[in-house]
Amino acid sequence: PIQQKWLVPFIARCFSVPGTFFMPRYLWMHVRYSDLEGGEHEEIFRWGKAAVLQQEVDHLNGILISD
Repeated sequence: PIQQKWLVPFIARCFSVPGTFFMPRYLWMHVRYSDLEGGEHEEIFRWGKAAVLQQEVDHLNGILISD
């Protein structure tokens, strides 16, 4: 599960698509996840790390920055 707050425009780039894009991204994310060994973790991501994480989740969901 992911909790997110404070949606703002963010300048983003992606290795999959050339160019720079303005993307709405959350500045704050609270994430719970399991690692490959089954260990459970909880972490808060802010600013740039939160934006990168959101972009990677988009990739996993089949969404490109250009969509």
